[in-house]
Amino acid sequence: MLENRGRGVNAYVMDTGVRITHETFQGRASNFMGQTITPYCSGSQSMNDIDGHGTAVASILAGSGGFGISFANIINVKIWCQRRAAISSMAKAISDITAEHQTNVRQRPSWFKGSIINLSSQTLTFSPTLRDAVAAASDAGIAVLVSAGNDGQPAYAGGHLCRLPTTICVTSCDSDYSLSSFANHGVAVDIIAPGGDVPVATPEDDESVGGIRGTSFAVPIVGGVLATFIGNEDLITDLRTTRQRLFDNALRDVIGLEARSTTPNLLVNIPTNRLIWPSGLPYVGAPASSRQCSSFPGCLRPS
Repeated sequence: MLENRGRGVNAYVMDTGVRITHETFQGRASNFMGQTITPYCSGSQSMNDIDGHGTAVASILAGSGGFGISFANIINVKIWCQRRAAISSMAKAISDITAEHQTNVRQRPSWFKGSIINLSSQTLTFSPTLRDAVAAASDAGIAVLVSAGNDGQPAYAGGHLCRLPTTICVTSCDSDYSLSSFANHGVAVDIIAPGGDVPVATPEDDESVGGIRGTSFAVPIVGGVLATFIGNEDLITDLRTTRQRLFDNALRDVIGLEARSTTPNLLVNIPTNRLIWPSGLPYVGAPASSRQCSSFPGCLRPS
């Protein structure tokens, strides 16, 4: 099993806020740029999560205690204000995140491995400004993950973000390997992840937990997987390889799609179970330095 999965990766959670003091984050969560008031909402709103959506998403991406698989840094970027998020605020937040990422790339602190953006939402309105902000983030090497939506309809109809070639659009399956009944679907989807009845942290206090369902909560599972690839290989700006690892390691044709067969039948595969690779590598494309031989007679360690 890979150690320190995703450590050193900044995972920017653009959402309703995150309870950064929750014990599941083990001190790895912070507010974007040290803010206490979000600049992306009007009326001097705090960075706190009063809805629960953002804390839940963050705990799946990088929570301890069985919630998440990665040890990424959770960066709380609050853009949802009274249950709405302005497209202009989304675009501004993405641009600000890209600027911080580029600063880290230039300065290259020893701990820094790369960045991802988790945007578990959709927009119904086309915005050139938002499109360009996402494209700039992608060009800088940041993976931008979005949710397909929960209307049981084609994802291209349910939201503009899934139509962008620069995003990774995630929809949801249930524990019986069927596409969730609520999940948007179709050719705009890139990959499938579990999103039904997911255990999560909640913002009531620093120990509270709960359960939740939706494509929003499939997205951070993919985020945790990407953080693992990025952290393991130092893929700081190499988004092409990051995406390739995601799709090369996906499980194919295991989800029951029924009439929704235009959805790519790709289930995210968590790259921590080395038992499936007789070479001793934890995932397809992993560098030789990741090889683990203890369980494989005849496996040669790299010199």
